[in-house]
Amino acid sequence: MYTINLQTPQFLTDSNGNSLALIPADEYRELLALVEMYEELEDIRSVREAKADPSPAEPIDVVFKRMEAYRKKNGIS
Repeated sequence: MYTINLQTPQFLTDSNGNSLALIPADEYRELLALVEMYEELEDIRSVREAKADPSPAEPIDVVFKRMEAYRKKNGIS
């Protein structure tokens, strides 16, 4: 498991009471890397689920033709 030791952030508050947390740039980059890693894992999980789905896939050209017909029928350009 990946862990990050975060420093206590500083908070700025504007005149409307909205808060903004300030963290060191290195911690921000680490958090972004974790988010990207999580998104990649979610993508992998989605691909595995799609591959495991026994229902037949529809060819993309058939999907596009169906979409085009729907748009024509409903006046969508």
